[in-house]
Amino acid sequence: MNIIDAIKSGKRFKRKDWETYCSIEPEWFDRDDILADDWEVEEVSCYAGSAMITREDLDRAWKAALTLDELAKELGL
Repeated sequence: MNIIDAIKSGKRFKRKDWETYCSIEPEWFDRDDILADDWEVEEVSCYAGSAMITREDLDRAWKAALTLDELAKELGL
């Protein structure tokens, strides 16, 4: 997978030969990293307890909610 797909996954990622996963830190990547297609994503998201929602879900919930508590309720959190 390329770096764009790895970033879009929302998970931490690494090159195949790297020991640890990372998040987005552009200054760490050189030209070879950016062009590489050996990126891997972590099986489990590093954001435990997080929820993936669509833009449409967020827009609907935002319009329906008056407070942050109501927003969380609208999103089912």
